[in-house]
This record gives sequence, C-alpha cells and structure tokens, in this order.
Amino acid sequence: NLSEVHRGERRGDGVDYMIRPDIVPISPDNLQGLSRLFDACDQPHVKQWQFNPRRCAVAVWKGEVVGFVASWWDKQPFAWIDLLLVHPAHRGQGIGTVLAWTMEALLRGEGVKVIRCVLDEGDEIAVSLEKAGFTRIGHPLLMERVYHEVEGTE
Repeated sequence: NLSEVHRGERRGDGVDYMIRPDIVPISPDNLQGLSRLFDACDQPHVKQWQFNPRRCAVAVWKGEVVGFVASWWDKQPFAWIDLLLVHPAHRGQGIGTVLAWTMEALLRGEGVKVIRCVLDEGDEIAVSLEKAGFTRIGHPLLMERVYHEVEGTE
C-alpha cells in the first residue's frame, strides 16, 4: 500500500535530495504523464506493456510525472524490478532511490526475500539501486538485494 510507504524516512541514507516527489499509484490521472516520461527516457515501447497497479509506483513533482518503477513477482522467493525510470531532467536528485525503496517496501510486505534487476552496462539507474542497498553480482549488470531475517523479528 503506497499510502504506508513514506519517502525519505531513512535518515543518514547518503542521498542528497534536491526534490521530494510524491509517490503515487498508477492511475488514469497520470497515464499521459507516464507516456511523456517513457518518450523522454527513450522507452516508447513500454507504452504497450500491461502493468499490475499493485506492483508499480509513480513519482510526481509539481504535477509532472518524473519517475516510475514496476516489478514482477509470481510468488517465488525473489521478485524483479522490471523498469525503473527517472526523467532525464530530474536525474541525480534521489528520485530513483526513493522509487527503489518504495518498491522494496511493497514487495517485502508481500514476503519477498530477494529483489533483482538486470541492467545494461553503464545504466545510470545502477547508482540509484546501489544507494537503495542493491549489490552488483553479475554480468550483464545483475543487481540484487537479499533480506536476511533476524531471529525473532520480521
């Protein structure tokens, strides 16, 4: 539930935020903005994808869609971040990291133990994922976040 995920709650996270976007669910209200984001990020083919509203989030700043994250999970112990986009004019401002944390919270709430993402070498999103706690583990660039339960806690 996105209303339970609050951006920027992690203190001392090493992310220098220039803006703090609202993180909202995908909805008819932001579809045009998403289309513009996909074009700006040179990902127009993504417009044809079908997104599960429970597995994606939209970053909005001053009424403009500035980022998007979508994941895939089929009840396996791991999930995939399929897409993490930040508008080129807003990169380097912590938006990708906040979106990764948002997806992490949503997936962890459903019991996911491992989150993975495959990126192209040199993909700028790798920095956002690293700041969100992901580790590079392979080539092409495979990033993973593994959660180890502490005995007696969730």
